[in-house]
Amino acid sequence: MEDRASLLQRIVRYELPVEDTIAMLRAYGWDADRELVVLTAADALGILERYLGGELTSKQVEYWAELLEMRDDLGFEERWAAELRRLISVLANPDINEPLTPALAIRFRRVLAA
Repeated sequence: MEDRASLLQRIVRYELPVEDTIAMLRAYGWDADRELVVLTAADALGILERYLGGELTSKQVEYWAELLEMRDDLGFEERWAAELRRLISVLANPDINEPLTPALAIRFRRVLAA
């Protein structure tokens, strides 16, 4: 069995199919006493590029963000922490924010690529 950090890293990269990874990660529970993986701007840009390129649907990107939102074992690249937290929050909650569209993905891409 893979360790928690490697499973979480697979979720951060959204390696398909994710169902087995999610099931294995659940065995570790939700709470953690420290961050095991850091979400970087490059990771987020990779997801946005995959969406813009048609490899991922808006629902898959929403699910990715839901999987990462509020995790104790996930940190954020220091330089981009506020932007990455906002990205995850917006993408995980399209009903209260705005749905993912190519225009929104491009806006986030511009912010994270600056």
